[in-house]
Amino acid sequence: SVVTVTVQAFNPPMAQSILQSIVLHSEQFTNAIGHRMAQEQVDFVSAELARNHDTLRDAKQEIVAFQNEHELFSPENESISLSTTISGLERKLAEKEATQKSLSTYLNQKAPELTRVHAEISSLQKQIKVERSRLAGTNGSVSLNNLGASFQNLQMNVEFGADIYRSTLTALETARIEAIRKLKYLVLLETAGLP
Repeated sequence: SVVTVTVQAFNPPMAQSILQSIVLHSEQFTNAIGHRMAQEQVDFVSAELARNHDTLRDAKQEIVAFQNEHELFSPENESISLSTTISGLERKLAEKEATQKSLSTYLNQKAPELTRVHAEISSLQKQIKVERSRLAGTNGSVSLNNLGASFQNLQMNVEFGADIYRSTLTALETARIEAIRKLKYLVLLETAGLP
């Protein structure tokens, strides 16, 4: 908008001097207010960005602490590995049981070869039980299922924190652009002249 300022004084030079002073102070005041408001907006979003960065960093540190505490990189990968191991052991067990049945058809029950196969079967059964115990968390240990659920919660916290951080970065850039766009300046269209 355009504002016209008229000053009356004891003489024309004094009126001109007062008007120049009013224009100068008005320009400084308008520009200072605009810059301060823009800076406050950018400062607020910058503070949010710093807070969200700290939250994201903390979430990442929680994952590392979890991994260190439980001595595993990924409970999901560990579960898959244990399941694969159990499947392999069960396959070997089935093969040994088939061998035992085959041998028992023509060998004496106390034959060394049959005794060896029986010992291997017993050993495989014990190992399968141990691996299932690790997977299910029996014998007082925490199950990999529970560890996996906890780990997924921690991963979701990191992903959520990263999403918020990215959104805040975008908001900061938007705030900077908007602050620049909204800056108000006092522009002098005509200099003060003598009345």
